Amino acid sequence: MDGRKLIQLEDYDISPSMGFLLERPLLRLPEYFSPWEKVCDDIPQMIKDGMNARDIMEKLPLLDHSLLSSKEEWYRANLLLITMAHTFVWCQGENEAAKVLPKNIAVPMFSVARHLDMHPVLTHFSQTNCNWRKIGPNESDIELINTITGTKTEQGFFKTGFLVELAFGKGGPKALIKAQQAAFDDDVLQLIDAMKVIHHVIENMKSAFLKVHEMCDPKEYYFVLRPFLSGWGHKGSSLPDGLIYEGVDTKPKKYSGGSAAQCSAFPAIEAILGVTHATENGEEHHLQKMRRYMPPKHRDFITVLENGPSVREYVLKKENQDLTEIFNQSVEALQEFRNAHMRVVARYIISQANRSKEAMGKNAFGSYGTAGADLFSFFKKIRNETAETKLN
Repeated sequence: MDGRKLIQLEDYDISPSMGFLLERPLLRLPEYFSPWEKVCDDIPQMIKDGMNARDIMEKLPLLDHSLLSSKEEWYRANLLLITMAHTFVWCQGENEAAKVLPKNIAVPMFSVARHLDMHPVLTHFSQTNCNWRKIGPNESDIELINTITGTKTEQGFFKTGFLVELAFGKGGPKALIKAQQAAFDDDVLQLIDAMKVIHHVIENMKSAFLKVHEMCDPKEYYFVLRPFLSGWGHKGSSLPDGLIYEGVDTKPKKYSGGSAAQCSAFPAIEAILGVTHATENGEEHHLQKMRRYMPPKHRDFITVLENGPSVREYVLKKENQDLTEIFNQSVEALQEFRNAHMRVVARYIISQANRSKEAMGKNAFGSYGTAGADLFSFFKKIRNETAETKLN
């Protein structure tokens, strides 16, 4: 290992057993922040009863976010403020989206996000990695701490994300580091062992992901939950100019909504496999943009892997049949995950969008992702780019 410092997971806020998931998300903030907790407790019932949640949230006091202390408190506050903000913006439907977020939510939300070095909007990390609690003895016995719609579909949708993250966390980060170190050390047997783990982890991630079909209803996802996950200012948004954060700026700000593309596990795996995504027209790739919605230390981990020794180039150079075979099997496993994701997108978004168009005409919801991507062409492209990484 001369000349190369071994990557330590704790330096990047990565759990050795749970990966990018928070190991113990905080369940409640201190009493001072109870107005936020109370409103978030009540949001699902407000949505169910058709109450005007905006009237209630506009009466909230402007709390002093500087009284937050631990990292867990900051993450909890971020989740609560995001939950309130997305409820406020979207609770009257996409055609009556709020264009201004009141300062009693906007100011602390913006400040908390800045403290965490993340964008002030709903993200995969906020709703999946920071929003779970144990309800039984098994690892999969979890539920969301907070929801917006209170539906089984919302629970199932984000629980699926949790299970994918957990499948990665159980061996994935260590195997990625081991693979790169083995390439640096010119140790073929160690690399084969690491690639076997990576292949197994990707297979487990796909198995976890496919549980979405059991836990999430396509119609309820598309028409009830999905609107609340949207950001503002992206292609296909009903807030094309963005959202004004009152007390922060008089000009609207544009942010993508929650997206699986914000999951740190996949770019970390791609960094080891050497998967690259070509830009078009000189613009930054959508997946690269999505990294700004990840926690900074997780972004740094991906960058460190990308800048480290190339596993793919090493495999190519060694011309070892066993090594090439397990490398290609890992690429194929990731490609199969992409195929599975495309099928889910077709069932949960594109099919529902087509039915919406038939029923509602020009007022129908679109088939863009909540982060603004033109979904099917986007997934097809990254699936094909994954396949091109295989070695002959």
